[in-house]
Amino acid sequence: MSFCPVPHTTRDQAWLAVGAGIGALAVYCCRATATMRPSAAAASAGPANPSVLKPTQVIGPSGLFMKSDMLQIDEHVGNVATGTAGVSVAHVRTKGPCDEHAQTPGFDEYVLVLKGKMVVDVGPVGKDQTKVEAVAGETLWLPKGVRYHYHFPAAEGTEYVPICFPAFSPDIAGREEDGPGAN
Repeated sequence: MSFCPVPHTTRDQAWLAVGAGIGALAVYCCRATATMRPSAAAASAGPANPSVLKPTQVIGPSGLFMKSDMLQIDEHVGNVATGTAGVSVAHVRTKGPCDEHAQTPGFDEYVLVLKGKMVVDVGPVGKDQTKVEAVAGETLWLPKGVRYHYHFPAAEGTEYVPICFPAFSPDIAGREEDGPGAN
C-alpha cells in the first residue's frame, strides 16, 4: 500500500480541517503573544533573534523584593528580568530547610525540582489540606486559585525551576504575609 497525500474519506478530510484549524490557531496565538518576547524593542523589530538572558536576583542577599539568607530567587524571564508578562522562569536555591509564605496565586505554575525535596501543603489549613511532594527529577503542577505553602526540608538545600503562566508578580501571588515565611 502506497501513501497518498490526498484525503479520500470524510474522516480524513475532517481531520485535515481540524489540523488546519489548530495550525491557524497556533499562528494566531504566536502573533498575539509577541509581547512575550524578552523586550518590547525586540517585538517591534521584526523576527526575534536568539539571545542569552542574564538573571535578575529578586529574592536573596541582594534581592529586590525580599532579603533572605536561606532562599535565593534569580528570575531569568518575567516581569522583573525581561518585562515579560506572559511567562516567568526562575532558578531558586535554598541553603537548607526553610519555608516560603503561603500563597493563593493567580498564575499556573510548573515546578521542576533539580535537587533536594519540595513539600507543598495544598488547600486551606485543616482537615481538608493535602500534601504533594517532589524530589530531584520530578515536576509539580500547581494550578492557580488554590492555596499552597511550600516547604523545603532537605538539609543540603533544594534547587528548583518554577515556570509561571502568566508571569509571577507580587500583585497576583496572593501571599499571606502574616503567616509563616521564608526563614
